[in-house]
Parts: sequence; structure tokens; C-alpha cells
Amino acid sequence: MKRARFSSTSLGIGCVTLAVACASGPEHFYALSSGPQQALAPGAVRTVVVEPAVLPDLVDRPQLVVKGDGNTITILEQQRWAEPLRSGIPRVVAENLTKLLGTNQVSTRDDVIRSPDCRVIIDVRRLDSQPAVEVAFEALWTVACADSRKQTGQSAAHERLPNTDVDALVAAHGRALDALSRDIARAIREASPGPAAAAEPR
Repeated sequence: MKRARFSSTSLGIGCVTLAVACASGPEHFYALSSGPQQALAPGAVRTVVVEPAVLPDLVDRPQLVVKGDGNTITILEQQRWAEPLRSGIPRVVAENLTKLLGTNQVSTRDDVIRSPDCRVIIDVRRLDSQPAVEVAFEALWTVACADSRKQTGQSAAHERLPNTDVDALVAAHGRALDALSRDIARAIREASPGPAAAAEPR
């Protein structure tokens, strides 16, 4: 397991306690998953492509990365993502948009949906995972539709973690994408041609 302590002036050694994280053994792989979503008010059917996400270098790696006290960061060698986060995040957002928009015309692939009505770009600015504390997520996003003005926004989420369990940590990552998905879905609805869709209560 690689451990690193980052500060503005030095690079040292540090470790945080996480269930099974500091033990040697076989690698465990985790995937983000989408959750239940309440569909927005009906609107025009749109074809949507969610592009690969932009991520901070620190978390753009196969291993799970967790924070400790201060500037301590631990890279968990035995706990890894089953797919790169830059593709896992848009996959989950696309799955959420399918439910929120009530359509199966959402994908992360241009070879599945050619010339989509809307493109979604996600720029993750913060993805902090602190065991027994929270997963903190912030992202800027852009919805660019061919027949309307480009929309940009910012979404944030703080998902509390009751313990140091890795499964709970991964589940919180998935939940943190819910607010992002809803904000993007609203922007797509607002970009839809024709009468404006009814506002969804927050």
C-alpha cells in the first residue's frame, strides 16, 4: 500500500485506519452504482451523450484514495475501482438520466447515439473520501444542446459515512452523484424545445 502525505512544503509518510485497508491480501474491486431516481415531469425526448469526466490527478487512478487528518492521504493498493472513475462517473450519471428523463436514449458512447441532441461535460473539482466522516463531491458541468443555449452549473454533495467500511464508502460515492444527475437532468429539460416542463421540487 502506498501512503503519501501532501503539504505545500514537504512530502512525508502517513496512514489512516480503514477496514481491511492496511492489511495485505488479494485485491478487491468496486464499481459505482446508480440509485433509485424519481422521474422529472414529462418533456420532449432528447438523445444525450455523457462524455468522459475530467478528474483531479490525485483521484484519477485505479486505487481508492482516502483522506486522514490534516493533509494525510492514503492510496489503498488492495481496494481498486473496477473501471476508471473518468468513465464510471459518466456511466452512473447516464444511468440516472435514463431514469430521470424517462428515456433510454442516453449513453456514454457516440457509436451508440450518433449526433445527439445534447452533450454533457462533467469537470470534477473535488472528490474527498474521509472514512467515518463523509464523501465530499463538487463538480462543474455543461449541457450543450444543438437547438438551445449552452448551460453551465455547479453541483455539490456531502454524504455522511457512519463507519470505516469500504462498501459504505463506495456506496456514498454513488449517492454523491445523485444531486449532479438531477441538476443536469433539469438543464436538459429546460433546453427541450416546446413548452417548459414543470419545475421539479428540490
